[in-house]
Amino acid sequence: MHTADALRALDRHQQRILAGITGATALLDLPPAEARPSLARARWEMLRMLGEYRLFKHTEVFDPAQASGSPAQVMAARKLKIECGAAAAGFRAYVVHWSARDIAAEWAEYRPAMLAMAARLRAHLAHERGAITAVVAGSTRTRRLAG
Repeated sequence: MHTADALRALDRHQQRILAGITGATALLDLPPAEARPSLARARWEMLRMLGEYRLFKHTEVFDPAQASGSPAQVMAARKLKIECGAAAAGFRAYVVHWSARDIAAEWAEYRPAMLAMAARLRAHLAHERGAITAVVAGSTRTRRLAG
């Protein structure tokens, strides 16, 4: 994938995820019982979006960088892949935990947990934006396709 195309795709994925986070956190302003069904849908929709984003990162960024990048890019891609897996596992655990509970009854615990997860996801996306931009901009594959 050409560098500019990869960065545009990265931006599209991240913007959709960030919009989902914003929409889901806005639901916290509703009464708990009213918010519950929409929050459940939002958790599963976020899981789907994050899965699509993860597939993009692995197939279009991490794997190509590991296959044809400089030693520094290979190491960066490996590190990002590990971080990606840890973030995915953390969000899956969050979804499993809260999908099995009555969030309306546990609102005092759910609300801060959701806000903390939203903050972790935002921070992870911001970190990845910079790191992926550096990996993509210098990979042999994107330079070859750009020329």
